[in-house]
Amino acid sequence: FADDAVFVWSNGTSAIGRAGLAEFFTRDFADPAFVTYVRTPETVAVSEQGVRAVEHGTWTAIKREARGETRYGGDYAAHWFKTADGWRVRGELYVKLRCTGPLCAP
Repeated sequence: FADDAVFVWSNGTSAIGRAGLAEFFTRDFADPAFVTYVRTPETVAVSEQGVRAVEHGTWTAIKREARGETRYGGDYAAHWFKTADGWRVRGELYVKLRCTGPLCAP
C-alpha cells in the first residue's frame, strides 16, 4: 500500500495510509464475531502507459454471534500504481450492496 493511500469501507468509515489500514484491520480482526473477508477480483485494466491499473470485484464478509450469522458484501474498486519497488495500492472503495442476518441495518 502507498503511504498516503485512501481506504473507504462499506460503512462509510475511512482511513489514510498504512497506519490507518493497520488500525482498521487490528480492530476488525479482534472482533469476536469476525469470521472472514473474501475479496474476489473480477477485472483488472492497466493504463496504456502501464503505470496505473484499476481492479474491480466483489467482496463478502461473515460475522457470527449468539444471535446468528450475518453475511454482507458488495462491489469494490482498487486503484493501483507501479513504482520502482513494484505495484502499490493508491486507494480502495467498498460498497455494501447486500446483507442478511442480525447485524444488518436498514
